[in-house]
Amino acid sequence: MKGNLVMMILVVAMGSATLVFAQTGGSTPVADGIVGQSEYANVQQDNRMSVYSTVTSSTLYIAVTAPTDGWVAVGLGTSKMNGATIFMGYVDDNLTPQTTMQRGSGHSHSASQEFTPISQVVGSANGTTTLEIAVNRADFAQAGQRQLDYIYAYGTAKNFRTRHVFRNAGVLTLQ
Repeated sequence: MKGNLVMMILVVAMGSATLVFAQTGGSTPVADGIVGQSEYANVQQDNRMSVYSTVTSSTLYIAVTAPTDGWVAVGLGTSKMNGATIFMGYVDDNLTPQTTMQRGSGHSHSASQEFTPISQVVGSANGTTTLEIAVNRADFAQAGQRQLDYIYAYGTAKNFRTRHVFRNAGVLTLQ
C-alpha cells in the first residue's frame, strides 16, 4: 500500500447508514469496471454502497459499487433525483455491459443526451456491480464551485426502469 493511503477518516452517522469518508492516495483512475486499491483519491462508504472519486482541474472521475447483479447509478448536480444527470449501468445475462445517461424528473428519469461522458464503463463480478464514469468538470461545476451534490442507488433488476432497493446522497468536494 502507498504510504499516504489513508490521510483522513471521518465517520458520520446518518439514520441507519454509516458513511465513512476517506482520503487516500491515488492516481488517475482507469475506467475498466473494476475499482483497484488506491485507484481513487476519495471514498465514501455506507452500509450498502461505496462511492469513489478523484477530482482534477478538468475531470471528475467517479465509481460506484453495490452488492447486486442488477443496475447501479450515480447522479450528479442535486441531492435528489429531480434535476440530476444520472449515469446507470448493469451487465446483462449475455455478459454485455449496458450503460445509459438519464435526466431525473420528479421521481422518474428518462434518456438524455445532455452531456457526453468521457467514459462510462460497467462491470460485474462475484455479486458486485461497479460503474465507473469520467466527465468533464465544466459540465457539472462552475469555476470556483467548491462542492457538487450527488445521488447514488442500486437495484436488483437488469434493466433501467426497475425501482431502486437502496439510495443515498453525498457531496463531492471539488477543491
